Amino acid sequence: MDRWLERASEKANEAEGRAKVGCVALSGPNLAACVTNLQKTHPRQLSYAKKAGLPKKASLHAEISALLKSDDLVDTLIVARVDKKGNLKLARPCPVCELAIETYPNDIEVWYSTEDGFEKDERFSQ
Repeated sequence: MDRWLERASEKANEAEGRAKVGCVALSGPNLAACVTNLQKTHPRQLSYAKKAGLPKKASLHAEISALLKSDDLVDTLIVARVDKKGNLKLARPCPVCELAIETYPNDIEVWYSTEDGFEKDERFSQ
């Protein structure tokens, strides 16, 4: 698991824009997607944002991008956010991403960065 936590952090460092967020999606032990958040939007992002009552959260979040890019069913998401110096910051999924994760076809274990490392998001535990 440590290598995937590290990979999510590395991907976050590659993100452009103010929010530097990276996400690794796993299907079993295999990498299904490795993405950053984007400044552009996607119809699915807009749909979740409207349903969550946050229509201004239109830029494509890393969590939703990872779910969209994966060809396999995802069972683990690892989300990391870093500051300009590469230090880990809080990356707990927002209400829009929470809705996307909750409505995904199968259960997903979610890990997110904090300033002290990574934590499992108990909101998505079985």
